[in-house]
Amino acid sequence: MRSYYTGERDSLLMTVLGARSFKDLFVLYDYYQIIIGRDQAVLDKYQDRYHTLQQTSTQIRQTTTELTEMKTNLQNQRERVVTLQKEVDAQIATSGDAAAIQKLMDELTLYWENIGIYEVKRYFKALASAMQNLPDFIQKQNGGISTTGTTYTIRIGQDELNAFLRSQNSIFEDFAFQFNQDKIIASGQRDQLQLSIEGHYTVENEPQNSIRFHVDKLVFNQLELPDTTRRMLEREFDLGFYPQKILSFVKATDVSTSEGVLEVKLAISF
Repeated sequence: MRSYYTGERDSLLMTVLGARSFKDLFVLYDYYQIIIGRDQAVLDKYQDRYHTLQQTSTQIRQTTTELTEMKTNLQNQRERVVTLQKEVDAQIATSGDAAAIQKLMDELTLYWENIGIYEVKRYFKALASAMQNLPDFIQKQNGGISTTGTTYTIRIGQDELNAFLRSQNSIFEDFAFQFNQDKIIASGQRDQLQLSIEGHYTVENEPQNSIRFHVDKLVFNQLELPDTTRRMLEREFDLGFYPQKILSFVKATDVSTSEGVLEVKLAISF
């Protein structure tokens, strides 16, 4: 076996030819079966990895093609919207042409269906991913968690949260959270894309104790989107976080926001 794997095949062949009995040949045959079985396993594993690599390569090519096509559509559609907006502005100023307004609305609807929903989902996906790492971030913050008797309090400043998000994904370089009284606003602008999310947190106990984010208002390029879109995004992306990932023996009892601060009250879970 050592001869086989070190490339000394001649020595291995002489061993076979020099067998003195059927017993020796059977022993050598057993070794050959072990060698062949191992080689077959290696080849099967290589073939599986090769197929996986081919599939990944195909997916990358498809994604690249889709992104290139989407970029072209976005650029073309931006140009059409800008041109159409100028036409509508000029016509409304003189005659208030309803047909032109309808044309603009149709174009904006198409823009949302082809480009807008993709961009909005990019931000929601990045937010959902970042929130998975928020408990670790809170644990590392000095003064992030305080205690009074059996009550714990988590405080997160909006500046701290924005810095955390930007450390997670560069998409948040032009996107920021703002904590107001009983309201949270997240907004940003990139190129000609504008997104604003307004919502609030609540404590939920089903299916597990969590701080859940609710979207109260969603505005894309100055157009407020319907509640069906908001609910769809809430279901698809989890923007909340789970206090028991910070302290396993507590549960959230209350959450509130004031100017610049998010505060979560925790109690020991029995």
